[in-house]
Amino acid sequence: MSKKMTQLKSLSELTAPQYSRGVVKLVAPNGDEFEVNIKLIVEGETRSIRKEVIWPTAPMDLVKGPDGVRKVYDEGDPKFREALELANRDFAFRLLIRSLDQTEIPGDTIEAKMAFLSDTLGGWVLAQLLDQVPRLSGVSPAVIEQRANEIEANPLSS
Repeated sequence: MSKKMTQLKSLSELTAPQYSRGVVKLVAPNGDEFEVNIKLIVEGETRSIRKEVIWPTAPMDLVKGPDGVRKVYDEGDPKFREALELANRDFAFRLLIRSLDQTEIPGDTIEAKMAFLSDTLGGWVLAQLLDQVPRLSGVSPAVIEQRANEIEANPLSS
């Protein structure tokens, strides 16, 4: 089946409903397959979600040099790295919750929904959702790269 090529006259044509939704296919460890309808997140909503997250700042030292005093950030600091990982996880889960707007996620608050995703769902579900949803929404994989350790370490065992 060949795909139809359409010449755009206006970028507003890409805001039609058929371009604002997608389908994610999930495959369980036993081979069962599931489809989940998602809302594709636009850039403005991605920025809004980013603002909801508390992003850490790396520890800083003031270093005197020949050109005066300058700030030096220690982005390798273990506490900063851990806080950054948690912030990335928070962002990823918030993105998922917004995308899964037509799929019930138990919980009355965003925090309760995030707890359900983290503490109840199998890692195989989260690993696939965290891979596919941001990609379909155009969010950089680098942003999602630092998701929860338990998912990255062993997505099939959770």
